[in-house]
Amino acid sequence: MTETQISNSIEYAVSLRMPRDKIYYVEYDCTGYGVSFDILRLGTDLYPSIKKQKNPNSNLSMKGVIAHEIIGHRNASLKGLSQTDDLLEGVQASLRAVKLAFGLNKGERIILIRDGLSRSHKNNLRADVPHLLGGGSHLRVSVGVIISH
Repeated sequence: MTETQISNSIEYAVSLRMPRDKIYYVEYDCTGYGVSFDILRLGTDLYPSIKKQKNPNSNLSMKGVIAHEIIGHRNASLKGLSQTDDLLEGVQASLRAVKLAFGLNKGERIILIRDGLSRSHKNNLRADVPHLLGGGSHLRVSVGVIISH
């Protein structure tokens, strides 16, 4: 990544209330939130592929990825709302980012919805995902409302 890309990524992460001293750029690992030490790793996979991919995760924008990690994983963890099942945690992170992150455009929200659906469908989780995630109203996502943002 370029210095400008790294700087823009850090700026957006800080705007989502991630402390600056807990954000690290790494050239040897993927982007991810580390719950044990409350850190955000920015990896070389942060920006989407130039060519559209079948896997929605590969098409997430920089803001979509950071929102998924901070709003989805970090904020859920800090509030005690993380899922014990990794699959459900990933689905929840995408849906939380869609509903709660600011600064995302309509297209970024749609790709996050597709990411959450893809994660659940490829693992045969075709049931009511909000019910499996505890049924909380904080996860009920209305696609019509999101698209109209």
